[in-house]
Amino acid sequence: MFSREEHDRNIEQVRHILKGNINPALQYFRDQMQEAAAQLAFEKAQEFKEKLDLLSNFQSKSLVVNPNLSDIDVFACSRMKTVPT
Repeated sequence: MFSREEHDRNIEQVRHILKGNINPALQYFRDQMQEAAAQLAFEKAQEFKEKLDLLSNFQSKSLVVNPNLSDIDVFACSRMKTVPT
């Protein structure tokens, strides 16, 4: 269960991510991981490390290669594989 303060900080990180500004969220989770490790809360530190890994993976897959692109539409297609029943 999260405290109200922790919940608000997590929502703030989600807002950063949704705006495409991942670096503050990465720094937040990195700081939280280091703080948890310093307090010997290794399971909590592992949770933050997993969040960092997920964000880093997300960032590498969503990186815009050309920073000069400003007003574009981006589409993605995905195909689900159905499993016979």
